Amino acid sequence: MNRNYLLALLLILPAASQAVPPAAFSGPPTAFSGIDLSAQKAYFHLNLAKGGKFTGVLDFTGGTHNTIRGTLDVSGSCSGIAKPSLTPFTLSLTGSTVSTYLLTGTAAGVGFEGFPLAYAKGQTVTEVGRYTTAAEVTGTGNIPHGFGYGTVTVSKAGIGMFSGKLPDGTPFTTSSRMVADGTATHLFVLDDRNLNNKKGFLVGYAVFELAGGFIDAFVWQKPATKSPYYPAGFNTTINGAGYLYSKSVAPFGSGSGTMLFTAGNLASTGTATFTISSTSMVSVNPPNPLNVKLSINRNTGSIAGTFDVASKPVKYKGLLLQTGSTTTFGYGYFLSPLVDGTGASGAVEIVP
Repeated sequence: MNRNYLLALLLILPAASQAVPPAAFSGPPTAFSGIDLSAQKAYFHLNLAKGGKFTGVLDFTGGTHNTIRGTLDVSGSCSGIAKPSLTPFTLSLTGSTVSTYLLTGTAAGVGFEGFPLAYAKGQTVTEVGRYTTAAEVTGTGNIPHGFGYGTVTVSKAGIGMFSGKLPDGTPFTTSSRMVADGTATHLFVLDDRNLNNKKGFLVGYAVFELAGGFIDAFVWQKPATKSPYYPAGFNTTINGAGYLYSKSVAPFGSGSGTMLFTAGNLASTGTATFTISSTSMVSVNPPNPLNVKLSINRNTGSIAGTFDVASKPVKYKGLLLQTGSTTTFGYGYFLSPLVDGTGASGAVEIVP
């Protein structure tokens, strides 16, 4: 799959007794998703009705909300104008079965492609479960350097619900239907354009390429805000992974772990070691110069606590990731105390 795409596309076909139009469709109704990670342009949603007629929306970064409508011809193609921005768009659907469908198109100078649902109605979704995920910003400069974290719940209908916190404390939530890219690889295309009063966005994908998990990659744009943390805004990428989480697995089965605190205007890396009981009660080992406190919620995988910076407690939060039957890691972020009215995000990492 070509993942140079940021334009998110969702195409929903209504139930019909026959394919519409015959030259373009020969399988059951399905849905498509695709993304363009390089252009950062728009989110696209389209409903196709009997006879090839469609209506939808085309939302551009920056808040422009457009409607699109038209009719696919017998070859599965259409061109039109999105209103009110008067942006030209094209669509083309090829393939004769659900497994070979491919939707391609252009809008605002950006190419995109969409893939069909990974599962038909009634099929067993093998990825069902609750996953915990962590992701780290890639790049340099004045950007957050903590770990964002979240949960992903995949339903029996193949719908993924994503929610969590980005490493500057910004909450996100989005959902998507699982699609297949034609090589038996399943993925979610994700798009949250409600960040920072709908002036920021998080858009990317999660690809189920790992045993019991997935890798994910996002483009994250934060506008200029009045927040003391990164008030100038930024545009960056954030990459990570997620794994199935089970509360039956004892966190840090070895009974001990090490905590690392980095970035976030810290003069040097802070460390602490701890022991954990069979009931997940944590005891930080002496000496403990940072006065680290740590609590672990085994049911949810959440971690939280404080550590001292300049003799003042700083809060941190995150999640556990289970990369195997006995291996646990923890990832999260903290927000530093303000210096001259601004602060920074730092990373919290827990290793066995």
